[in-house]
Amino acid sequence: MTARSIRRRLLAVLFSGLALGALGLLEPLTRFWDYFHILGLSWPHLLLLYLGGGLAIAIVAGILVSLGYAGRAGHWLPISIAARYATATACLAGALALTPLIRRELASFLLPAPSGLILAFLLLIGALITIKVTPRLICPVVRSLIGMRSGQIVPLRLALVLIVIGSLIPITILKEQASRFHQNGRPPRTGLATRPSDHPVQNILLITIDALRADHLGLHGYSRATSPTLDAFGRGAIVFDRCFAQGNSTELSFGSLFTSLYPSTHSVRRHRNRASPLVPEIETLAENLRDAGLQTVGMMSNPFIKREWGLAQGFDRIDEFHYGYLDLLPIRAFKKLPNYRRPDRIPLTDVPRAGVVIDQAIDQLGELQTEPFFLLVHLMDVHHPYIPPQPYQTMFNSPGASQAAPNHLWKRSWPIFKMLPSEEQILPQADLRRVVDLYDGAIRYVDHEIGRLLTEVDRLGLEENTLVIITSDHGDEFLDHGDIFHKSPFLYDELTHVPLMIRYPGIAGGRREGTIVRHIDILPTLLALFQLPTLEAACGQNILPLLGLPGEHAPVSAYSQSYTFISVRTATHKLMADLVNDASYCFDLIADPGENNNQYGQEAACDSLEGALLEFLKKTSVSPAGQTQHDLDPRTRETLRSLGYIDM
Repeated sequence: MTARSIRRRLLAVLFSGLALGALGLLEPLTRFWDYFHILGLSWPHLLLLYLGGGLAIAIVAGILVSLGYAGRAGHWLPISIAARYATATACLAGALALTPLIRRELASFLLPAPSGLILAFLLLIGALITIKVTPRLICPVVRSLIGMRSGQIVPLRLALVLIVIGSLIPITILKEQASRFHQNGRPPRTGLATRPSDHPVQNILLITIDALRADHLGLHGYSRATSPTLDAFGRGAIVFDRCFAQGNSTELSFGSLFTSLYPSTHSVRRHRNRASPLVPEIETLAENLRDAGLQTVGMMSNPFIKREWGLAQGFDRIDEFHYGYLDLLPIRAFKKLPNYRRPDRIPLTDVPRAGVVIDQAIDQLGELQTEPFFLLVHLMDVHHPYIPPQPYQTMFNSPGASQAAPNHLWKRSWPIFKMLPSEEQILPQADLRRVVDLYDGAIRYVDHEIGRLLTEVDRLGLEENTLVIITSDHGDEFLDHGDIFHKSPFLYDELTHVPLMIRYPGIAGGRREGTIVRHIDILPTLLALFQLPTLEAACGQNILPLLGLPGEHAPVSAYSQSYTFISVRTATHKLMADLVNDASYCFDLIADPGENNNQYGQEAACDSLEGALLEFLKKTSVSPAGQTQHDLDPRTRETLRSLGYIDM
């Protein structure tokens, strides 16, 4: 074999591999065009996956072709070489892609077959195509595209073909880059930047923990050691003992936290396979902080605070922890390898563990430390299903609790959970105790991970100029009132009472504040802190005076909403109204903190709250103009189902 022939074969392998890899980009482009961001893969990694995979397949195919033709004499023209190597590459790629599909189809007909046998059969067919079909069919096609009848390759034609195929590369890059800015809100307004400055607060770190009820933390009197890190943090911060969420689910609660609007006004909703996102004209917390000169970064691990619901408005960078790339053919092939490392996700879900999110947050801190920033870190492990890693699965053991493995417990119990509260008695007490043990273990795991993040803040010296806020979006119920998790439409304290701790640089911590505060107060507070104009539509108020800073704070009641209920809570009473069934519930929280005895119609305080509730409804029942609904992509729907949203 001459040096010229070897060079031609190497070029054939190179062109075949790169062309195959570039053509492979049709898969993500066609499957994810309308929601490219859910791939969760940056363009360099995507190109490496396909171009590298194509080149690897071409090298293997080239070796097989070279071995197959090693003993055959003859003069191989450039067109003949190119056709054979390209055909072998395509056949090998097809065999690798079709093997798992055929195996799955055969299994559906109760005809199990080993993958190796199927692959060998497909490779045999590919060899026959390469040997028999290439001279009669493939060579003429290749000649018509890039060659002459003499068998030589026309460089100009080859360049044009490669340019056409290669155009998929810049299209992929542009699509991935554009997806980063999809629904990221209006550009910053000029003339409002107040940072950097010599103000003691330059940065904001907002940590939100999904489904964490306040009374399961040590700093709120819980008997178990679920939260040593948060308890220690609370001793250096201002702890608000009466903070209430405005919704009992993530989309309702975060819509209020980000906009200072009540759920009926911001109208972020879910309904089966459709989402009602935030209207772009409604300004968010992140958009305003971006006006102040802060870099805004979000670690969005919950599907309800991602772009589908419009709650990414205002973030310069977000990590949504999408795993759509796991559906791509090359990844599905890699998943068969014994050493393939799967993403660290909460079992039974498509959601990252806290450790993954905190790792990303720590990396972001390293990049952001030289400029003012707003970093949101949301952690999902306290959301059901509660499956923390070891040793947290067995850290808490109630007497008489089931010892079932978490995965088995959830699979066995989902049908029962769906039947609650109408069939409360069918949930075994042993299983309920095990669920609570796992919930507490998940809190302890998240507490540990938050400790890693706070340690990094201190290590980088950011504690001197960073305001740290820790809260949760809502709580969870464990048959406190007959239901489980937060699927109840009611607005009892176990669902709406959430922790809130604020560490302000230069202000001594360790103080408890009993005044009622709300999620809707966070945005006005930060606007005041960064000297930004107040938002006329905002329903909350500045709580900086409660931290000991100048200003006045007027006492308020806390209003909350679910999809069918509305409530008003004072320090002494709560009134809930069922807007569908025209029923009301009123509780004296001093005499009945567990909210078990309905006093509606029996106390004067309830009558006065009813008037306040009617007035609140008049002010907040108008949805914003331009509200639309759109379909959720299949992977988001599947993620929500895995989290127990059975009506999606």
